[in-house]
Amino acid sequence: EASSSTPVEPQVEADLSSSVIVIDDSVHETALTELAKDDRILIVDQDEPDIRFEERRRKIERRERLKNQRWKLILGAGVTGVVVVVIVLASPIFKIHNIDFEGKVYTSSDKLDQAREMLRGQTIFSLDSGRVERMLSQDPWVGDVRITTHFPRRVVVEISERQPVVWFLGGDNKARIIDASGYVISVTVGRPTKYLQVTGTGPSLEAGAVA
Repeated sequence: EASSSTPVEPQVEADLSSSVIVIDDSVHETALTELAKDDRILIVDQDEPDIRFEERRRKIERRERLKNQRWKLILGAGVTGVVVVVIVLASPIFKIHNIDFEGKVYTSSDKLDQAREMLRGQTIFSLDSGRVERMLSQDPWVGDVRITTHFPRRVVVEISERQPVVWFLGGDNKARIIDASGYVISVTVGRPTKYLQVTGTGPSLEAGAVA
């Protein structure tokens, strides 16, 4: 032990002659302090749980239960809301019934009938107006389309048609009617009389091309 580099604490035998005092919950704090002044061994008996600790534990458990119930209520309300929205969107009360076209003069009747079929049976909430607008824009006469819904079951399709300016004769001896930007609106066999003619022979373009 003397040659060891680490000092060794000497073992101390317990003094069994010292008084052993058992303190229960009835001992006052002042009495405990007085007893601690004497070099005695104090054994504190705490069989009874701390009332304040139990109360805090109950509060925490109650708070956790309320939190779980709150999340359940929020989740239930969300699911109920989704179900209600789905029912409303699918309700026949809001299915499109009246379809009005405005601004159509030369627009193809086939395109208008196709638009009616695409709109009929839809609801004003689930209508894919962009799809119908793109379909109508394929008609060379259609310059712009705007679809608006009117509660509860009416749809208005506003068509802005291109304005013809001049025409020219193609190599296939057919007339091409064009607007101010050179967009070929229509290809006809006859000779238009309402617009100015560009003399000479131009390219045999199809409707929708740019001259």
